[in-house]
Amino acid sequence: MKKECEMINDLLPLYIDGVCSEESKKLVEEHMKTCDSCRKTAEQMKSDLALPMKDSADVKGFRKFVNKKVWGRALIIIVIFAVLWVVGNWAVTSHWSEVWPEIGAEGIQENVEVVEMDGALYLHQSALLGSGQIVTISTGEELENGIVRFYLGEQGLTSLDPTGQSRSWQLTESYHALGGHREGATISSAFASGDEEETESLPVIRKVVYCHKDGTEVTVLWEEGQEPKILEAQK
Repeated sequence: MKKECEMINDLLPLYIDGVCSEESKKLVEEHMKTCDSCRKTAEQMKSDLALPMKDSADVKGFRKFVNKKVWGRALIIIVIFAVLWVVGNWAVTSHWSEVWPEIGAEGIQENVEVVEMDGALYLHQSALLGSGQIVTISTGEELENGIVRFYLGEQGLTSLDPTGQSRSWQLTESYHALGGHREGATISSAFASGDEEETESLPVIRKVVYCHKDGTEVTVLWEEGQEPKILEAQK
């Protein structure tokens, strides 16, 4: 019996792997019907072969656990970023007037220019992005003397883009009527407001001064004696 068990033990690895011949397979199975020792040996071999599969399941479970943690942290980061973006938008939109950047003498030349159309003078902005709306602060006496003082004010709806930079939703060019270039100049109210066309005489403008919001004069943008850029009136 011992010699037969030794022979069966030699065949068991091939039997378990399914690569032994049919005759050897029948021999092993017939022997294990009556030999508890060889049957237990075969079961132990099968159990040992199944261990890697158990390890594989553990690895998959660990990967699922790691993936859940990674996605969870990613979701938290996204939520934090979204909250900061919303708060940033609110802060800029609500308080932009208090921190509005003061454009210098060189910068104003790139943002605003004095132009003439049909004898009337306008402050022209090619785009409002980052520059602000024109706000005149001239006193009545200054206007009587043909002096226009202005600053670039709040744009209204201002927000942050995804990179954190401020931006304005007002992107169209703007023409701000000032007055006449010479005596007797008129302006069409239809051009200024879009209503039914009417004309009105304009005061002569002699100087246009750019200021900061607090009224501090920065530079003379245009004054009498200079020839402004002439544009054709829009129809």
